[in-house]
Amino acid sequence: MNLPSTVPTEAYLVLSAILFGIGAMGVMLRKSALTMFMSVELMLNAVNLSFVAFARHFGRLDGQIIVFFVMAVATGSSCVSSIGFRGDPAILRFMSQTLACCLTLSQASWCWWSPASAC
Repeated sequence: MNLPSTVPTEAYLVLSAILFGIGAMGVMLRKSALTMFMSVELMLNAVNLSFVAFARHFGRLDGQIIVFFVMAVATGSSCVSSIGFRGDPAILRFMSQTLACCLTLSQASWCWWSPASAC
């Protein structure tokens, strides 16, 4: 089922391929870690655009649900990487303890509200 649109699906896919190519070139050619992370984010957004384009083309929500999860993972990874650039060992130790605590199912409901040592 095609929904009426003024822009064809192929145009979204071409734009997605161009953005993905720019991101891939940024990862391969740049040496700065921050620029490489930005390029990976650009590649993820290009894939998200193609998911949304296919979801709209076929009239289903599957692609948009996948995009939601991809954006959540990308946001989490960018937060972790931005804290990691600061290089503060205490922050990184707290993050690793809190993450290890929250990954255990028995304590997942309350560990974000307690100190990491309580886990």
